[in-house]
Amino acid sequence: MKKVRELCTVILIAGLFILLFHSPFLSEIELELFDRIRAGHESTDQDARIVILAADDTSLSTLGRWPWPRHYYATALNVMYYFQPAAVGFDVLFTEQEISEPEEDTLFASMLAQTNNACLSYYFDFKTDTPPTTDRLALLENNKISGIQDKNAFLSARSVTLPVPELGSTAQLGYINAPRDKYSSDDHGASIDGIIRDIPLLIEYNGNLYPSLVLQLIRSYYSIKYDDLKIAPGKHISFTAPDGEQVSIPIDNKGRMLISYHGGLKSFRTIRFETVLSSAVRMSQQEPPLFDPYFFKDSIVLVGVTATGIDVGELPLKGRVAPLCLVHANAMHTILNRTFISRFDAPLMRGMTFTLIAVCGALAVFLPPLSALSASALLLGIIFGVYIFLLNHGIWITIVPAITGCIAAYLWITASHLITEEREKRRIKHMFGHYVSPNILEELIRNPGMLKLGGENRELTVLFSDIRGFTTYCETKSPEEVVSILNEYLDAMTEIIMAQGGTLDKYVGDAIMAVFGAPGTALKDTHAITAVRTACAMIARLHELHIKWKQECREPFSIGIGINTGIMKVGNMGSKKLFDYTVIGDEVNAGARIESLTREYNVDIIISENTYLKVKDTAICRKLGETTVKGKKNPIVIYAVESAGASTSSVPPTC
Repeated sequence: MKKVRELCTVILIAGLFILLFHSPFLSEIELELFDRIRAGHESTDQDARIVILAADDTSLSTLGRWPWPRHYYATALNVMYYFQPAAVGFDVLFTEQEISEPEEDTLFASMLAQTNNACLSYYFDFKTDTPPTTDRLALLENNKISGIQDKNAFLSARSVTLPVPELGSTAQLGYINAPRDKYSSDDHGASIDGIIRDIPLLIEYNGNLYPSLVLQLIRSYYSIKYDDLKIAPGKHISFTAPDGEQVSIPIDNKGRMLISYHGGLKSFRTIRFETVLSSAVRMSQQEPPLFDPYFFKDSIVLVGVTATGIDVGELPLKGRVAPLCLVHANAMHTILNRTFISRFDAPLMRGMTFTLIAVCGALAVFLPPLSALSASALLLGIIFGVYIFLLNHGIWITIVPAITGCIAAYLWITASHLITEEREKRRIKHMFGHYVSPNILEELIRNPGMLKLGGENRELTVLFSDIRGFTTYCETKSPEEVVSILNEYLDAMTEIIMAQGGTLDKYVGDAIMAVFGAPGTALKDTHAITAVRTACAMIARLHELHIKWKQECREPFSIGIGINTGIMKVGNMGSKKLFDYTVIGDEVNAGARIESLTREYNVDIIISENTYLKVKDTAICRKLGETTVKGKKNPIVIYAVESAGASTSSVPPTC
């Protein structure tokens, strides 16, 4: 029944963690785990197909503060165009006209028109409705993807901020939105912590889909037309590369692609803006550029700001805060190198999580603590190993709810067991602390099942002792004197019984009943000889007390001890609410009757034949003959013990 209750608790814990599957707390831990493992995959190997033209701190120091005049971009584009890049994308917004020097826009527009492979950026707004002017809205006409039925499978924008028409009409357009805002949060917990891990490749606006800067540059690199893009909402964007390879980019239910971050600025070929402009001057003077002439050839050039503090955000890289142009660079690297990461189906992961928590909890319920700990640790290790293996193969599964749920279930059940065991230990100590030796008490604590209600049949040895003539002894003494001497006597005798490993069953007035061989198994084969040695030690100790009492002018008394060995029922006897640990049976009654014979035969210790047969090779006994006792039909043979023989204990063996 207890295990059923514990299993029900495990099921409740598993259900709780299913409800908390996408809670902010667990999601943040999941994302942090993902980031730390992925950070170990960062590489400084540079892909020749990607170049970052950086507006870095050195360039700003040389060329002046940000923003720069547009003839800088025109000049840089002219230089790059000469060296034949596959595509050039500007991660820089040109949303305002150059009022003071309009020829700047004209010059830049002229260069954009000449290159025919440049892409300008813009951005969507998901919060406010601010419609663009008609001339700017017309810029989107040549950059839209129509014919997609399920527009709800993509992020839906409310307004858009576009480049000035003079520039936007001469180049392709691609938005630069990255999901660091809450609009992108969904059941995957994306950007719940503001760190950019994915990027929307398509966004819906006014009933049409529009490609990102990354998708536009990839399209230009592979010379892919809009019609060549095959879009399966919530699944993938696919196309056929010039070499015939089928490229399938996995996207989620909002059109986002998880970015497999290759690394920071050192992971990409980077050239300073200032270097390109200086090279333009040198080339105008018929001198070679300051870079390898093949540096830009057939590559995708991303023009972005890398200067400190200008266009930065939190990325899942080792340094965390990094230039945002790295989002687009790493996204392109993911597509070009096919290092895609797909998020595993959430409903299926919920089922697996529930099962794993239930299994881990069941291990804690049915196995011993150390075995349960080892099995649970092995299970968690397997889960984590599978997680790493799948992540290295481009599949991201959610494991934090499973791991935390397994730990919670194990700790809950283990704590429950510890509390129950501690309660059981206190109960056993309360029941037996004054009646058995410390060694037996520890054995009972380790094996509380030995104390089951109703008991069991075992071969044991029972010892009865009684003060001879105690009623007469008490008549001439005050109650206080009787209690004092009786307590001293009982304390001394009990100490000997417990020192030998016996169990004090009960006191009946001045009589003592002790059991040897239970509880526990320490005296399984030696309970008879141990009982005899205990009896001899009790007689020897009583002689010592006689000397002390005579010195104190107190009257001594004598005792008789009877011992019997046989099959007895031992255990907790009584009701479920009130019971005692004791022994009962015919052999117990015989032991009490044998003790009463010590007065008749005037000896200190009498044992039954059953006991004699087990101690005859050790103890020195004298046969007293046959006698009948109450409760026994047949006569029994009894023996007087004269010596218990050699003993390994500190208790004297001689009677």
